[in-house]
Amino acid sequence: MHIGENSTRDMILRLIKTAGKRSILEMAQKLGRDTNKA
Repeated sequence: MHIGENSTRDMILRLIKTAGKRSILEMAQKLGRDTNKA
């Protein structure tokens, strides 16, 4: 059992819950558009 991996995973899950799935999807779409432009 790796403590580091579990802690980072928990942090990411918490960020997803607090930020909300919608905001994350919007950010992903924005990043996709930026990469497509370049």
